[in-house]
Amino acid sequence: MTLYLISWSLGTTVHSQGVVHGDLHSGNVLVDENGKACLADFGLSLIIQDFVGTSYLKSSVCGASRYADPELVRQVHGDGRMVYPTEPSDIYSFGGLMLYVLSGKHPYEGIKEIMITTSVLSGNRPQLPLDCERISPRHGSLIEQCWSPQERQRPSAKDILASLQARSDI
Repeated sequence: MTLYLISWSLGTTVHSQGVVHGDLHSGNVLVDENGKACLADFGLSLIIQDFVGTSYLKSSVCGASRYADPELVRQVHGDGRMVYPTEPSDIYSFGGLMLYVLSGKHPYEGIKEIMITTSVLSGNRPQLPLDCERISPRHGSLIEQCWSPQERQRPSAKDILASLQARSDI
């Protein structure tokens, strides 16, 4: 249910309004005593229309590196342009949230925080735990799609919602 509510919030409330969260991770999802999830900490969020193509942001645009899209960790494109959070970068982070909700493990579990940036910049991706029965092949596939190196191959929040609706156990 938690993943369903997070994807619903992301798709219907955040992305549909032209907003990118920019810092999705387990610490920014609040869950009440009834299991209702709520996205929090929009400090790095961007209103897409107002910032695309501008240079308003000069400092780091990467939040929790364990959950961040590798493009955000790099902070600049190959041509020197700054990298900003996007809907696909939120989706990448959602893959990490799925991993955490289903397994209790963070992306890059067992790697010290200081080494994550080096690992990400070397092209390493988080690994799915092999010993977690709550991550079905279907869930694992959806997480891997969220972590696709190609932004265009990542599902949208609405696609994720549809996939999770097909499974009533989440």
